[in-house]
Amino acid sequence: MLQKEKDIYKRIDRFVLQGLTIIKEVPLDLVNREILKQLIRSMTSIGANAREAQGAQTKREFIRCFSISKREAKESHYWLSILSKINTALEEKLANLIQECDELIAIISAIISSSKKNL
Repeated sequence: MLQKEKDIYKRIDRFVLQGLTIIKEVPLDLVNREILKQLIRSMTSIGANAREAQGAQTKREFIRCFSISKREAKESHYWLSILSKINTALEEKLANLIQECDELIAIISAIISSSKKNL
């Protein structure tokens, strides 16, 4: 596996772990609780699908797995944005996480694009 490939998996893991750490600081009221459930599912799915891509047997399967990761990253971005708007005390921490999510979406998009060229 190339170093670039290893880096995306490490970066996704770091993003998820940072997100889960920040989530622990969010007050658990009725609204936050529902948003957090969705956010935890989508954030952890980014890494799970990227890891599944590692074991893909075909290029098409690899692209499919990373496409799901991208979709889950976009969903995570949405939930982080909403969470940030209703929890202003955590806005700065969440802004950093949103920025990292944007960067992951761009990297995953590039992985998908370059993989499609090599089909």
